[in-house]
Amino acid sequence: MKFTEQQVIESISFVARTNIASNLNTFLAAIAAESVVVSLQRRLRDEPSMIDCLVKAMRHLSDLDYDDAFENPADTAVATYGWIIANEYPALEGLVADLLRSLQNSWWSVRLAERFQSKNRNASV
Repeated sequence: MKFTEQQVIESISFVARTNIASNLNTFLAAIAAESVVVSLQRRLRDEPSMIDCLVKAMRHLSDLDYDDAFENPADTAVATYGWIIANEYPALEGLVADLLRSLQNSWWSVRLAERFQSKNRNASV
């Protein structure tokens, strides 16, 4: 199922605007400032069933073919969807981390997964 924000979040222009970040905190601030992300967060709050759509989108993007000599072009979108889910539903951080780690040749997704894992590890100590 497609959702209205999907086309923008998976676009090259979204990647260009948000991928200028030099570290994870800057990347997260960049995606949080995007109106399309704010819109999707609001929809997720109002319609918790959207979690299923976001998870399916993450899995679909993770399954796409890409040139493994380069960073996975789906990295920004997958990390964005994962951050939106975990930001709205922190109890799902473990599931999100697993989905993020499943994306090969990623930069933001793996760093976000590491943050969630570290946070959950520290919380259980």
